[in-house]
Amino acid sequence: MANSKTTLILLIAFLPSLFCELLIIEADLNIKGWGCNEGEKIAFLEFKHGLKDPFGNVVKVDLKNRDGFSYLGGEISDSLLDLKHLNYMDLSLNDFQGIPIPDFLASFERLKHLDLSYAEFGGMVPPHLGNLSQLSYLDLHGVEYETRVSNFNWPSGLSSLKYLDLGKVNLSKASIDWIQAVNMIPSLLELHLSSCELSGFPHYSNSFVNLTSLLVIDLSYNNFNTTLLSWLFNITTLGNLVNLDLTNNNIGNEDG
Repeated sequence: MANSKTTLILLIAFLPSLFCELLIIEADLNIKGWGCNEGEKIAFLEFKHGLKDPFGNVVKVDLKNRDGFSYLGGEISDSLLDLKHLNYMDLSLNDFQGIPIPDFLASFERLKHLDLSYAEFGGMVPPHLGNLSQLSYLDLHGVEYETRVSNFNWPSGLSSLKYLDLGKVNLSKASIDWIQAVNMIPSLLELHLSSCELSGFPHYSNSFVNLTSLLVIDLSYNNFNTTLLSWLFNITTLGNLVNLDLTNNNIGNEDG
C-alpha cells in the first residue's frame, strides 16, 4: 500500500455479517472502530477494496444511526478536511453529548448535503456555515442539548439551499431577522423552524418579501400570534405554498 497520509472514511450502513458502523482507515492501517472486534476489522479491510470509486476520492460520509443502538459520539477530528471532494455528510441520530458543531465544517466548499439532526450537538451554530454556497440541504434539528444562534444573517449566504431545518435551535435573538434571511434564499423550497422560541415578526411591508419558491413552512411550537398569521396571508408571493404549519402558537391572542 502506498505511503499516503490521506484519510479515508468509509461506511457500511448495513452488513448482516458485520456490525461495524464506522471505520476510519489510514494508510498506515491504524484503525479506530466502534463496535468492531479484530476479526471484523480484518473482514472489513478485505471488503473495502471493492468500495473505491474510480478516482479514489471520498465524496460522501454517511454515518447516520440507522439501528437506534450504535450511537457515535466523541470529538470530530479536523482530519476530515483532508477529504477535499466531500459533498455529502450525514451524522444524524447519533449522540455527541452537547459538543459544539465543529467550525471547520464550514470549510467544505463542495458540500451540498449536511445533516446533523438529532445528533445531540449543543452550543452556538457556527455562522460560517453561511459560506457553504453550494449547500442545498441543511438539517440541524436539535433534541436535548440547546443549540442557538446570535443572529440569523448567515443563512442568507446559502444561495443554493432548498431545504432548511433548524427545529429546536434557539432563534430568540434572531426573532425579527428570520424572514429577511429567508427572503435572500430564492431557491428555498422547505423551511422548518419548529420550536425555535420565535415570537417577533417583521415590521416592514410584506410587499418587499418574495417567497415564491416556498412549498412548506413549518413554524409550529413557537410564540407567534394572529398578527403574524395575517401578515403571512397578505404575502402575495406565497402562491406555491402547499403546507403552512402554525400548530401550538398563540393564534387568537392579539397580544405579544
